[in-house]
Amino acid sequence: MRKIILFIFACICSVSCWAVEYAPIANLEYIHTAIADKYDITIQYNPAVTDITSAANMKYLLTAIDVANTKQGQQTNYGTSEFATEFAANIITVNTAIDTLIKPKQEEEPEAPEPGDELLAPPYVFGLKTSATNSFSFDIAAKGTYTIDWGDGNIETKTQTSAYTNTYSHTYADSQPRTIRIGGQATEYYYKETYTQYDPATISFASRQNVTEYFGSLGKIFPTMPDGSQPRFIKTFYDNTSLTYVPKKLFSGITGQPASFMFYQTFYRCNNLEELPIDLFGGLNGAPSTYMFYQTFAYCSKLKYIPERLFGNIHGRPDSYMYYGTFAYCSGLTGEIPLGLFGNLDNYYRSYMFYQTFYNCSGLTGPSARMPDGTYLYNYFTTGSGYYYLYYTYRGCTGLSDYSSIPSTAK
Repeated sequence: MRKIILFIFACICSVSCWAVEYAPIANLEYIHTAIADKYDITIQYNPAVTDITSAANMKYLLTAIDVANTKQGQQTNYGTSEFATEFAANIITVNTAIDTLIKPKQEEEPEAPEPGDELLAPPYVFGLKTSATNSFSFDIAAKGTYTIDWGDGNIETKTQTSAYTNTYSHTYADSQPRTIRIGGQATEYYYKETYTQYDPATISFASRQNVTEYFGSLGKIFPTMPDGSQPRFIKTFYDNTSLTYVPKKLFSGITGQPASFMFYQTFYRCNNLEELPIDLFGGLNGAPSTYMFYQTFAYCSKLKYIPERLFGNIHGRPDSYMYYGTFAYCSGLTGEIPLGLFGNLDNYYRSYMFYQTFYNCSGLTGPSARMPDGTYLYNYFTTGSGYYYLYYTYRGCTGLSDYSSIPSTAK
């Protein structure tokens, strides 16, 4: 495979050298337009670009192709290869590269049933299993009508007329493992102008160490509202020490711009959690909000790897505390940080936005976090306001291939 790629690059470069005096140099706009015309892929310009009519070099061309492939569900790193030079790229080179190196869109396979899906006949869309227990309770802070099957033949329908917290509880006649199912849909969320971590979660199973499994979709019960208002999963699964994996469709139905504190400590100290699905927060699409992923997975010490596209299509101006301690003390993480993990952010920094994000993730390898175009975080953010925006981001991450180049304040 490597020989094939080297051959393609050699052909492109030879075409470029041979045709340079016969074909005009391509500008940046030409690259973006050519990719859009051929593949219907829109690529945002690098924020550092001030003139889209300026000449394009090979590095810019190959980086744009990497971004296009990412949007196609493929992963390439041409923009960091030996062929990503400062030599100018003419239109023949651009056309050849786009025709040859952009991969077909990877078709999504039909979703395979997940454990527990067979228990979700309407009206139920979410459920959980417990170890032996003689009682169970959980909180909801959202208006709506909800149906609860407690797993012992008792089924209740509750209409919540307030968005303030209601606690739903049930006592069993004996102590047995239970399967609890929940249905219904919220109509309004708790809201105030300035949100904090002390405000209620839309739904909470915090400190329920006896839950062994969740299945189905919370996002179908608590979706994004038509006006864009969002549920907030503050500490929803906090300290669920028996949880080992997260269902793929857990947050399906949640789309658009994230809200402040939206996933604040959602899985904090789930210290037996091992796996996260691709696209867990895949419906998000918009500018970051403050505290949105604050310590979301902190102290998940058995988490094995970070999946691609975890945070959806986050883009736009960063906000303070947005990825503060997101993976702090995830000492079991291994492998690479996916390219573009944190979205296509504007070149603008805010206070504490990547503070301790990977603190003590000593098993990480490969390059440190990069933007979709391959630029390292510590080289990307050059304008903005605030402080400690990359402070202790990689503290203890000595296995990263660029660790020696990371600024001292970030490690």
